Amino acid sequence: MKVHVLLITCLGMLLVMQLINVQRFDANEPHNIHYMLERLEHLDAQSEQNMLQVYSRNLFNYDLMSRDLAELNSLSRELTLQLSNNSEFDDHLVALKTSAQIQLQGASDFKASYAILSNSLRYIPTLVSQLQADYPEHYQWLTELNRDVFQWSIYPNDQDAKARIQRGLNRTKALGLKKLHRHLQVILNYSPQVIDAINTVVTCGTAENARELSAAYDRYFAARVEENKRNQYLLAALAIVLLLYLLLLLIARQRAALQLSESENRFQLLFDLIPDGVGIHRDGRWVYCNPAMLMMFGAQAEDEVIGTPVIERVHLDLRDQVSERIRKEVDDALPAPLMLQGILRLDGSEFKAEVQGIPFRDQGSMAAMTVIRDVTKRVEAEHEARKMQQHLLAAQSVAHVGSWQLDLTSNELWWSDEVYRIFEIEQTEFGASYEAFVATIHPDDRERVSSAYARHLEQSVGYDVRHRLLFDDGRIKYVRERCETECDAEGRPLTSIGTVQEITEQVVEEQKKLLQQEKMEHVQRLESLGILAGGIAHDFNNILTAVMGNAALAGRNIDEASPAREFLARIETSTQRASDLCKQMLAYSGKGKFVVQAVDLSHLVEEMTRLMEVSIEKNVVIKYHLAENLPAVEADAAQLQQIILNLITNANEAIGSKSGVISFATGVMHADRSYLSQTITDQELPEGRYVFIEVSDTGCGMDAAVMHKIFDPFFTTKFTGRGLGMSAVLGIVRGHQGALRIYSEVGKGTTFKVLLPVSSQDYALQQASQVETKYWHSGGTILVVDDEETVREVAIMLLEEMGFKTLSAVDGLDALQIYRKHQSEIVAVLLDMTMPKMDGKECFRELRRINPDVKVMLSSGYNEQDATSRFVGQGLAGFLQKPYAPEALHEKIGNLFEEDSDHLQ
Repeated sequence: MKVHVLLITCLGMLLVMQLINVQRFDANEPHNIHYMLERLEHLDAQSEQNMLQVYSRNLFNYDLMSRDLAELNSLSRELTLQLSNNSEFDDHLVALKTSAQIQLQGASDFKASYAILSNSLRYIPTLVSQLQADYPEHYQWLTELNRDVFQWSIYPNDQDAKARIQRGLNRTKALGLKKLHRHLQVILNYSPQVIDAINTVVTCGTAENARELSAAYDRYFAARVEENKRNQYLLAALAIVLLLYLLLLLIARQRAALQLSESENRFQLLFDLIPDGVGIHRDGRWVYCNPAMLMMFGAQAEDEVIGTPVIERVHLDLRDQVSERIRKEVDDALPAPLMLQGILRLDGSEFKAEVQGIPFRDQGSMAAMTVIRDVTKRVEAEHEARKMQQHLLAAQSVAHVGSWQLDLTSNELWWSDEVYRIFEIEQTEFGASYEAFVATIHPDDRERVSSAYARHLEQSVGYDVRHRLLFDDGRIKYVRERCETECDAEGRPLTSIGTVQEITEQVVEEQKKLLQQEKMEHVQRLESLGILAGGIAHDFNNILTAVMGNAALAGRNIDEASPAREFLARIETSTQRASDLCKQMLAYSGKGKFVVQAVDLSHLVEEMTRLMEVSIEKNVVIKYHLAENLPAVEADAAQLQQIILNLITNANEAIGSKSGVISFATGVMHADRSYLSQTITDQELPEGRYVFIEVSDTGCGMDAAVMHKIFDPFFTTKFTGRGLGMSAVLGIVRGHQGALRIYSEVGKGTTFKVLLPVSSQDYALQQASQVETKYWHSGGTILVVDDEETVREVAIMLLEEMGFKTLSAVDGLDALQIYRKHQSEIVAVLLDMTMPKMDGKECFRELRRINPDVKVMLSSGYNEQDATSRFVGQGLAGFLQKPYAPEALHEKIGNLFEEDSDHLQ
């Protein structure tokens, strides 16, 4: 509207200015100017004529000439006054003014000179008449002189007359006619001045200047006429534009009024249909309410609300606050911000609403529009949402799962409270960006996580990553992250939404399970290898039994000086070495021969120091750190010595030719479940006190691959090794219900730690009885039961050499049949443990059923403890370890038939 007013004002001012320009144009102005110029020319000519008439004495005064010249001067000043505002006429006006002044000056000079001249001219005729009377002789000359004066006054250019007057002047002087002489002098002197004044008036140029000014004015006025025409056209155009603009404005106002009416109708319809309550109040009372507000208030008609105080609909606790809001709305014209408050219905019930006030001027006074939105359901939903959010946060805390959102446009990262708890970061300390998140990741995992997320964004593949968090105190957490990314219509990533789950306990448990699984697989592999090694040792012992027995029999049947004895001795030596190998394989399988007693490990090591020092290279030094007053362990001392020798041999070989140190340490420790889970064992060992032997070296160390295979039978990293030393160590440890733990680092060395359980009771040291080999003969029949023919044959020959008769059986079933036939003859049974069809255990039970007093000696390639453990309390008479020499068989048979020894168990 202001623009329209300003535009109309400008157009009106232009129109008025143009109208003034048009009205300022005077069409009669040229007539006045031309009249004055023509009058000026006329007066110029008239003044000249009057001057000439005066000179020619047709006029006898200067009145007409003076009047004309005065008018001419007045017209000149009037023209200057009227045309002086136009510089175009300056030169012409100056010229006209100058010529008029010259003309006035000439007329003044004329009047002055002519007055003197005319006096002399009037007096000369009288004087001449007097002189003619006085001087008759000069009558003719005086007459001619009077005629010449008259003629020259009329024709001033007549030089002859002037010359005659000049001569007359001289003659009058000579005649002494002083009066005539003076008058002639006046005539000669003033007549040229009069003529000059007339010429000045005639030639001053007033008429020419007037005509030039008239021509210039005509040109000027013609331009003004054209300009006036243009002004008239422009005036008409401005008037038309203004009228059209006013017309358009009027049409626009009518249209706006129509649109306003339609808008009011629409707004009224909108107010009637809008679900929000809209009301207008003035002076603290409602003056308008739409249907939605009436419905919110529970009113059936407008008059129930209109005119009532606004404050009545406000909850009592908020009335002071709302009253201040209304005051600011109306008095200070300040919009009231959105406010959540309780609104009272007419029946006194309350609902929650968002209220906002907007002040405006209505009918010359301030009023306010109030918008009320019923948000009861939303408030309830938000309350439920908050409860759900609290439940969600609680669930996230319980499940250790947090949520996050990354705006890829602004690089702003949002974390839930649980994420901050998982990452152990305060919200104020977090940079809230992707880079800040990456900085919290373990350095070794950052590249992998960033690559996975970049691949997720670029290739739209899934993002499911496990990584570690490294904290300042060295702690590590494991988390699992998953996310999905929202993209725009063109496929550009916009927002990533994901979760973070702390899986530290799960990963630790998985690692434990994996370790247990690997351990179980390793144990199973060791058990399989142990079974294989035990089986090989058992079968090999059978073979060695035949070789050893036949060699011994052959030695007894040849001459003492026979060269064959040396070869037989070599056979026996090799057989014994092979038997030692079998013992190591049995030790690995955990089925070696154990003589259990109370052992002090520190004392045992001290007893072996000399043996250990001669077993190592000179470049190796042994250091001892042995604990005192160690609790005893239940162990076979010889087997423990084997462990120590094998470990020191392994350490010595690991150091090689360079200088090094082997450290021996003993002690006692409490091993909990966590510690035992990191050891090598084939059974679930109980928590408790364990005595340990720790052997450390500064050798080459081992990598994980070697450590994984070190206890496999026949595995060795040495060119000359057999690969049974460490496997025997493990077998002996397992046989003692102990455990092994290895620490090794390539290039730095290895530590073996053997743990043995502390003894729960005292064992007396068992001294091996020295039994003198007796070669004696006895009667009776012994039944030899073995599935190996060579073993049966050697046993039969040795027994027959001792004086016994023999019977043989190939398996348990065959043995029962033979025993039933020859029960009365058989005094003892030499029974193999492992046989087809029926093994030694079942055969023994059947034999005991047939004859409870039967003497049965068990023979096996397995160790005595493992073999006889199946026959505890069943009356087994003895045990013979394969392979056995004739002396061992004689000793066992002798013990079997001693008077006070019916059986061993």
